[in-house]
Amino acid sequence: MAFERFFRNNLLDDVVITPNADGTPAVRSDITLSIDLTTANTDVVADRVWSAGHTIYISATHDGTARIYNLTGRLIKALPHTAGATVQTVLPRGVYIVCRERKSL
Repeated sequence: MAFERFFRNNLLDDVVITPNADGTPAVRSDITLSIDLTTANTDVVADRVWSAGHTIYISATHDGTARIYNLTGRLIKALPHTAGATVQTVLPRGVYIVCRERKSL
């Protein structure tokens, strides 16, 4: 099979080629992947958005405005917030998109 010869001669020595149910070749080769990550223990400060019942909560790391849209793109509510504070709003049951805008300095 020309396909098998191509892989064996040009790419990998340990290629295993078996036919799929439709006759096309399935190529498999075992590889070893090593990832070495060094990460210091750090606190991650991030914005958070969550819901409980009909209430949406927004906690932000910077002053700004959170805008809540429905799936048609209609702005439902704009909530100004300050850094470190959690704001909340009650909305009818549904799916919403929350976009947060930071205040410029």
